[in-house]
Amino acid sequence: MNRKSGFTLVELLICFVICAIVFVMIFGVVSNGLSTSDGTRVGVLTKFSHKGLVYKSYEGELNMGGVRNSIDSEGNRSVVANVWEFSCTRPDVAKKIKSLIGKEVVIEYHQSFGGFSRETSYDVVSIEEVKH
Repeated sequence: MNRKSGFTLVELLICFVICAIVFVMIFGVVSNGLSTSDGTRVGVLTKFSHKGLVYKSYEGELNMGGVRNSIDSEGNRSVVANVWEFSCTRPDVAKKIKSLIGKEVVIEYHQSFGGFSRETSYDVVSIEEVKH
């Protein structure tokens, strides 16, 4: 049996899938380090958890006070609490965040493209309690 040179459709599909997986993995690693902005937010730390199936991440919410307007996918308007969702990839910072739940805090963060290791684009780098 004489086989023509070249790839079969199945071989090309397998090669494409492998390349796509490698690209997604490399993009996830590289994009974690690309900061699009740095900032500070102040509010009451209301929620913090360690979640995930394969990649565990620390996720939390900061109530910054007041309310804001919200529009759902059907165009309905409502008023909701002014809550900011964040992630934390550093275990030392996560330990400090956990000890400050329910307190007014100042959070410094880096915003970057989303990655495999967190749910939001905001990665907390430091947290301090507000002293009155």
